[in-house]
Amino acid sequence: MGKTGKPYCFLDFDGTLVSNERRLYQFFINNLPDGFRDVLSMQEFWALKRLGIHEVDWINSKLHLGMDTAEWNARKSEEIEEACYLALDDKFDYVDETLRRLKRSYRLILISRREDRKGLLDELQRLGLTEFFESIEILRHNEEGKGRVIRQKYGDADESSILAGDTEDDMQACMDNAVRGYLVLSGIRGRWISHRFTGQKRISIVNDIRELPDPADAVKR
Repeated sequence: MGKTGKPYCFLDFDGTLVSNERRLYQFFINNLPDGFRDVLSMQEFWALKRLGIHEVDWINSKLHLGMDTAEWNARKSEEIEEACYLALDDKFDYVDETLRRLKRSYRLILISRREDRKGLLDELQRLGLTEFFESIEILRHNEEGKGRVIRQKYGDADESSILAGDTEDDMQACMDNAVRGYLVLSGIRGRWISHRFTGQKRISIVNDIRELPDPADAVKR
């Protein structure tokens, strides 16, 4: 329970508030060799990502191109947050209304991973989302887990607080703290991720943030 009497609602960004499907797919096709850029449709590409399969590993296994996964990852890390790619992020059309509802009952905290802090802050401003959040926590991809940030800065978060995100990283943060986790299926992973946390009653699966409960209901689940 937060100091104001409201519990916290920790929210991831990519896949939770915005779809980054077009952004990731555009980087993928932009960096394929000539003649191979139609190898996967966006739907097929996204299906791989939701299964946790690296696109380069799939390409190499099927087409034997010998692409270097480490080099690909390094290039992606450098380029994927450039403005031309970030412009392809699509805010889910239900986000504003849902955040207004959640803000009545929770203290909203954004907790996301990005290499470029300013880039994310600018994107939040462009999408009209900054005003919803009491605090914005941005971690680089090689930093410790989100759970550490919650534990150190929001240590009063208890089981009435919730966290919604679309990856293993988000669900592990719930396990590292007392908060209840909601794996949203609107992002980059499918429901199979929940099996990594089998037996953990504090992890639930929802289609998107519209299904996040009010505090009283969250504790009952």
